[in-house]
Amino acid sequence: MSNWELFYTAYQAATPEVRSLVDSEKIAVCVEAALARRNMLQLQTKATTQISYQVVGAQTIDKTVESLSNLGLPDALQFLAEVQTCVKGHDTTFKQPPTGPSPSETLQSEINAAEHDLETIKGIRTMAHDMQEAKVHPITPIKTPEITHQSNQADILKPATPAPSSSTAPRWDTEQ
Repeated sequence: MSNWELFYTAYQAATPEVRSLVDSEKIAVCVEAALARRNMLQLQTKATTQISYQVVGAQTIDKTVESLSNLGLPDALQFLAEVQTCVKGHDTTFKQPPTGPSPSETLQSEINAAEHDLETIKGIRTMAHDMQEAKVHPITPIKTPEITHQSNQADILKPATPAPSSSTAPRWDTEQ
């Protein structure tokens, strides 16, 4: 049975808590922190894989320590203990400090930027707004009345002028 099949079988048989732990990034974060203290970050992927195998029960602790030693970790047992302590949450020295602003600060800054943008947008001029303005600030009557046009549906649907007859073809002034 290949390593992947062994891992997959053990993963399927694992409890929901173990599956959740393996699916999360907690193991990878703890491995990264422990390797960073040793200046051996190049081993992160392989070490994370080996510890994940051990967590789901696909290999024993002794096999995991042997595999980690073969990767080049001189203190594999101590390394495994540090990672397990970190994963269980007992050691705060391995927790990664948050980088950048917290999500609530980021959200608040985005809200403030959106509110500022909304304040700078000019209002849309509508007929209703113009009517309200006319009531508040009446316009003095103009001496010449404004030209308005009235129409009804029948006037719009029937042509005002007859269409040119088809017997009179347009001319391009080429014929005399």
